[in-house]
Amino acid sequence: MKKVIICILLFGIVVVGCKSKDLPIDNEDEIIDNLDEDEEVVPEDEDAQEDEIDDENISYYLDKLKDKTYISTYGDEQEPSIWYTAAEELGTIGKPAIPYLIKKLKTSDSYEKGLVLYALLLASQDENLKEITNGEYIEAGLTFDEKEQERFSADALKWWEKYKDQF
Repeated sequence: MKKVIICILLFGIVVVGCKSKDLPIDNEDEIIDNLDEDEEVVPEDEDAQEDEIDDENISYYLDKLKDKTYISTYGDEQEPSIWYTAAEELGTIGKPAIPYLIKKLKTSDSYEKGLVLYALLLASQDENLKEITNGEYIEAGLTFDEKEQERFSADALKWWEKYKDQF
């Protein structure tokens, strides 16, 4: 029941949308490329076992983002809502998932990119980030429209540039 309420609230945020600034970002590929694929993201937590579980979960859900069947539905039969499981789980993981999601912004698959942006919206609202970012989060939404994705991606990369040293 708690997940349903949270999902409904999050869906409401997505439907209402977040107003973002239309500032161009010219070096999108450079920002993403600076996250060297061989470079290991070292979490600040000292609990290595928990970090390994997070890394395994992150990898698993990142792979599932492009799977259109990896969803469930909730709500009534007349108006069912879709639960994008992989994006929701990455959002729940929060801060540790963000560098991996930023890398995934390079995808050319609009379905996958839509879920990456949605996961970034959720993950950047992690309680562990609120003090670091003064409550600022990635203002993106769940959209499969490529124009909106372009704008949301630019906003996500600006946020990342501002806070990447905290990861």
